[in-house]
Amino acid sequence: MQGSGGNETSTLIFQVRDASGQPISGVRTVDFAIDGGPNGGEYIYPTFAPTAAEALATTHLNSGTISGPVRIVAQVQGTNISSGPVQIAIVSGPPDPAHFTVVTAKLNLYALGIAGVTDQITAFVGDKYGNPVLDGTSVWFTTACGIIQPGSGTTGEGITSNTLVSCAPWPDTGFFWVQGWTIDGYGDIIQDSTRILWSGNSYLLLSPTSFNIPNGGSENFTITVCDVNKNPLTEGTTISVSADAGELRGETSTLIPDTQSRAWTSFQFQLMDDKPDTIALRSCRLTVNLTSPNGNKNRTIYGSIY
Repeated sequence: MQGSGGNETSTLIFQVRDASGQPISGVRTVDFAIDGGPNGGEYIYPTFAPTAAEALATTHLNSGTISGPVRIVAQVQGTNISSGPVQIAIVSGPPDPAHFTVVTAKLNLYALGIAGVTDQITAFVGDKYGNPVLDGTSVWFTTACGIIQPGSGTTGEGITSNTLVSCAPWPDTGFFWVQGWTIDGYGDIIQDSTRILWSGNSYLLLSPTSFNIPNGGSENFTITVCDVNKNPLTEGTTISVSADAGELRGETSTLIPDTQSRAWTSFQFQLMDDKPDTIALRSCRLTVNLTSPNGNKNRTIYGSIY
């Protein structure tokens, strides 16, 4: 491919033969043309040439900036004698730092202190033009925690994945990095990293823990859901609030996504007097239910509403 550091030109030699398969005597002019390609600026030069010894005619395919197959045809001028399409592959260049990305399938796994939980770490590798690198390009992986297979080769799409397995050493804060690296066309290391969160057992806090709502009034509550490191719980965690008196408003039904953000550890709601026209003391039971892969929890508190 052009500018890739590899071979940018291919030489094509055609032979003009008669019906019996013998080289035609005398000089003939042969036209050359591209009959299909990736349209990345590839071209033929020369576009025509006379036959030489053994009725051979030569041209060159110059690669463009996009990988893919190119079909070349040749035809003897003034005749219907032509070749079948000849296919040549324009292949990608070596890995490029701007086109190397390492990602994790899951940002947050319930795996802290739990051996054998798996995740997929994937590297996307392209050349300087954004084309997938050659099939089988090697990528190596290392991890600060757990274990991961060290190396693998890319597919034709420029993608390769290895399995990360949870085990010691465990991350002190729940967070750690997995790194992937490969070699560019100059022999230099290029690398990228992805941050992983291994969350632990769930904790559920509700504040305040009691209430006495006056006539026409309300009380604000905060729910905190997190693990031992105050990190968010894993995808699929749900939080629901119910009360047998009054009116609830705010974040009373929440589904936590796959996230590493602590913005998903604190939620607010409000319990209001739903009968401000009457003055009658009512007892109220308020319940928060947490359903999570990290462990189910619930909190129930009691109060009154006038």
